[in-house]
Amino acid sequence: MKKINMKKYSPIWSAFLLALSIIGCSDNPTEVQDYDPQPVLTAFIYNGQPVGDIKLIRVQSIYTYYDSDDVGIPGAEIILFPVNSSGAAIGDTVEFSYQSPDGTYSPLTTPIIQGKTQYRLEVSIPATGEFLWAETTVPDTFTLTISHPSLSQPLVLTPNPAAVDTLGTFTRDMPTLLFQWTPSDSCGGYVGNNICLTPVDSLIGLDPAWEPEDTVDIPEPSRVSVDMYLETQEWQEYPWIAFQWEGWHCYEFLAVDRQYFDYVFSYFRTEQGVMTEPVYNVNGGGLGVFAGCAKTEFMLYMEKVQ
Repeated sequence: MKKINMKKYSPIWSAFLLALSIIGCSDNPTEVQDYDPQPVLTAFIYNGQPVGDIKLIRVQSIYTYYDSDDVGIPGAEIILFPVNSSGAAIGDTVEFSYQSPDGTYSPLTTPIIQGKTQYRLEVSIPATGEFLWAETTVPDTFTLTISHPSLSQPLVLTPNPAAVDTLGTFTRDMPTLLFQWTPSDSCGGYVGNNICLTPVDSLIGLDPAWEPEDTVDIPEPSRVSVDMYLETQEWQEYPWIAFQWEGWHCYEFLAVDRQYFDYVFSYFRTEQGVMTEPVYNVNGGGLGVFAGCAKTEFMLYMEKVQ
């Protein structure tokens, strides 16, 4: 199979859910003017990969102009370290430094994240006296097998940050893909991110009735869809209707901790109006998600049927 280097596609796509969910943080709209903007922490760590960047921002008032490149909280003291079941540190501590006004903090050292290990993230903000913390257990590795009649043999993937396998070119008229995976220890469920890599201004819909004017009034057409698979699930047929656009797609398949699975599920329940806000796992008066994951991914090209 052809390999494609995915470093330029390395942003944490799952974090888009968090950004979308933090629209209003008060259950009572009449309290908006009295709302004390909370800090928002977003951090993902991946089994077998080095510690990466995290983000620390502050919720902005709905009465002011919101610039995502100027919402970072500078001057925070952030540390990450593995702990045992009682919360005691059992390994080296990673410190982070502030990098940009968008709230990006980068690690000063980059140890490899270990599966089936519990990690704790602590954030102190001296200027305001705020203290945030969160813990996650990183799921173990797993095997994802992808089967399709067009493949000479099934593609077998394991979490690997080096390169991404490419399946080939497909259309909506072809048989569906079959996903089969082995259980991941310490996993609370599985999440799939289907990411279209085509730039917004070049999108062509796969629907035969699609016309260019269909997206004229949509400032940012969605290029990401999210799937959820239960902890006990081990296979899924993936329908082509899940792909909206022509072009290259990256599909990320992640074993995630229970907190992140519950967060994603609660986000969709919030969108349905069943809940008032998602379930976060950041403690101490802040919002956000700190999640442990084991991830594999593959590429495919979707071609429109003429």
